[in-house]
Amino acid sequence: MRYQSAYHYSGVRGVNCEPPQARSAWIIAPKHSRFRQITAIDVAKFILIVAGFLLFLVGVAHYFTARDVKGWEQREVTITRADVVRIPYKDGVPVFTANIEYSYIENGLVITGNQLSLSKMRFKSPGKVKKEIAAYSVGRTVLAHVSPNRSGKAFLNIIPKKYLYSLIAPGLLLMVISLMISQIQLLKKMRSDRKAWRFGEFEAPVLQPAMVMAR
Repeated sequence: MRYQSAYHYSGVRGVNCEPPQARSAWIIAPKHSRFRQITAIDVAKFILIVAGFLLFLVGVAHYFTARDVKGWEQREVTITRADVVRIPYKDGVPVFTANIEYSYIENGLVITGNQLSLSKMRFKSPGKVKKEIAAYSVGRTVLAHVSPNRSGKAFLNIIPKKYLYSLIAPGLLLMVISLMISQIQLLKKMRSDRKAWRFGEFEAPVLQPAMVMAR
């Protein structure tokens, strides 16, 4: 059985309701997808989360390596060199580091080492470098962590907790800041949508009649 339409309703705000010729069901017509414009805040969020993730990974790697080195056998070594040197760096900014050398006896041989810690120190002030190596003056005997498996591999100053505060914590902080910015953007978007819906400015999907032929 077919029904003739009694009238034609043109619809409101672009909603076109054609008279059905058979049984009809309402469906949501898909709108054309548009790429959202990338803003400076989106770029900043991306940079923050990538930088934070890299800092976190490097910090975790250094932390567990430092824990392993902390368990190495300690031996007495003699400092043979402790200088402040300038190293080339980008943008022509002067950067200073320490040139440390020490020696110890292993299996009757004199072994020379030059590692102060896992990461090489870099400061813009030579005074800070002098302060860091003040305890390692030439001729002084100090304890060093010596590798049991690799000859000549040794470190003077190993502090695992240092990497928690200098790398891991800043990395986590950057990632949290990025997530907080995303959450603020989401809350603003939700508030804007609620306001638009309340005042009739919300762009709802257009309803189109789907024709289903009666059996």
